[in-house]
Amino acid sequence: MWRRTAHRWLRPCDFMLNAVKVWASGGTMPPDQLLRQVFETCADYATARRMLEQTPLSRAVIYTLVGCAPHECCVIERTESAFVTREDDTCAANDWVPCRPGWEGRIGTRLPKRRD
Repeated sequence: MWRRTAHRWLRPCDFMLNAVKVWASGGTMPPDQLLRQVFETCADYATARRMLEQTPLSRAVIYTLVGCAPHECCVIERTESAFVTREDDTCAANDWVPCRPGWEGRIGTRLPKRRD
């Protein structure tokens, strides 16, 4: 998540401002819709990778892509208009590799406590 503020109590403000930015971004595609389009239209790994790297998006996302050949594996870290693709030592987490100033891994709800 793009952070405009630093205090943890202001995280909801950043979340809301990011949502407004996505809503107002006309002409760009949400990352999940791009992924669906890639699955429906791309015939091979190279075409899918190119489309995931180059299509303008409404918000940042991290994609993992695996093809059929042993060397067809990558992680694509996307912002709205730029990308970084890693093919060696690939794994995806909830943050950029390396960490980038101003970005914070998306926060979610806490898992319920176990009752034993």
